[in-house]
Amino acid sequence: MASQWENLLKNQGIWEGSFTQLAPDGAITQDIPSRLVFEATDPKTVRMVLTHFPPNREPRQQVFEFQTLSRGFIACGDGAFSQGSMQWGPFANFGAELGLIFGDARLRIVELYNRESDLDRLTLIRETRAQTTPPTRPPLTLPQLLGEWRGEATTYYPDWQPETTVPTGLTLTQTGDQTLEQELRFGEGATERVLHSVGSIGDQALHFTTGPI
Repeated sequence: MASQWENLLKNQGIWEGSFTQLAPDGAITQDIPSRLVFEATDPKTVRMVLTHFPPNREPRQQVFEFQTLSRGFIACGDGAFSQGSMQWGPFANFGAELGLIFGDARLRIVELYNRESDLDRLTLIRETRAQTTPPTRPPLTLPQLLGEWRGEATTYYPDWQPETTVPTGLTLTQTGDQTLEQELRFGEGATERVLHSVGSIGDQALHFTTGPI
């Protein structure tokens, strides 16, 4: 099994895209083009140079170097990763990042919560490798989400115990003009866990306010 460091290095390359900031209701508040150079300068050091290109302003550059991974960082075998605070405490800001990678495309999202534990803002980061063609992604619609989805969930642990994988299912049903229900299933047989929630349909977001999720 590859190490966490080896999994991280699957993100090496030059990534071009944008940082799109969204309000909690899904409205876009800012979109800034970006370029990230991600490289291993030696077997034990990673260097990242992130450049933002704000409209009508000078480019802004940040440089990061590190040789170890925090306990709040976990990378999967395909290079996907998550990182963030180890716990969600009262009266403190909280943030987490999820990164997915598929071929020459990466999709990352950063969630930030305020001291009242309310979602403050989201940053969606869409990237493709330099000198490749960005995939065409038309706006997502509700009918594309409805129905039954099946997959699997793999849990990675910060204490390096072996990962575990269970089957999963998601059923999303529209119950009215502005309402919908979702059912999440984890595991199977006697260990299966089922979660139900009810939500409303907004202009640019789905809001689940009833149920455990």
